[in-house]
Amino acid sequence: MHKILVKALKSDGSIHRICEAELELRTDQGCVVWTRLGTPVSDGQKLLYEQDADVRAFFVYSARLNLLEVYEPNCQLREIYLNVIAPMEDFDSELVYVDLELDVSKTEDREGAALIVDKDEFEEAIQLYSYGADVVSSCWSAAKLGQAIADCWEIGKESDEALSMLFDNLRVKSA
Repeated sequence: MHKILVKALKSDGSIHRICEAELELRTDQGCVVWTRLGTPVSDGQKLLYEQDADVRAFFVYSARLNLLEVYEPNCQLREIYLNVIAPMEDFDSELVYVDLELDVSKTEDREGAALIVDKDEFEEAIQLYSYGADVVSSCWSAAKLGQAIADCWEIGKESDEALSMLFDNLRVKSA
């Protein structure tokens, strides 16, 4: 695996979060990266936090979602998390995407369906960045799709199989 930068931008193009990750897989469908426990996450200027878990992140080209498997230090799954994003760009040494602030979470300690979270942050972003009705609607549709994906996500698959599964779910469920 080689190192790559992962940049999450705000809608105005400023850096929301940036960290170094290990690129595990890159295909014509997307890519898979790992960020490890203790990885520094910054806003490009100052440290925001250090990663408190290992995270395997799946990015599908042209998708409105990315999916994160968040693992405790003991390797137990803590959470499936999906970010609603503008489609990412994959450069040789970095992945760049716009985080639209609406997210989906399914934790192992909570029974039931995945939840749409960070609605307050999304409402703030709507006002701050003047999202139009089409962007707002698209984000809510992506979040609902994310719920369906999180609820049926199978952990433990090899990265290439899991990336293909995500690609297929995004294609089928959004059709």
